Amino acid sequence: METSYYKPGGGLRLDSLGQAADNITTPDAGSRIAPAMSVQSMQIWQILSVASSGLSAFHGYRRNNSIGWAIGWAILGGMFPVVVPAIAFAQGFGKPAVRQNAGRRRRTSR
Repeated sequence: METSYYKPGGGLRLDSLGQAADNITTPDAGSRIAPAMSVQSMQIWQILSVASSGLSAFHGYRRNNSIGWAIGWAILGGMFPVVVPAIAFAQGFGKPAVRQNAGRRRRTSR
């Protein structure tokens, strides 16, 4: 039997709104889709994030001599605690960025 949305009693009805929220129950421990992280692994991840944030902030400040870059590196270090320190060490941890003088590269005479 096919009902139309425009006929009374068929399709979307206003009297059925909110019924799904009334039947919400907490899921059983066995019905989880993915296993939750244990408390110990969460603590290790938090410690790793804090350490990465500090190291990344130090690298960002020393490399660019700027508080703004330090804050940016710290935020990214906290969000990606494995990747960002690896990038910092690949750049030379705490070493200033090599800046080329634009005036020296330009040829003035031939």
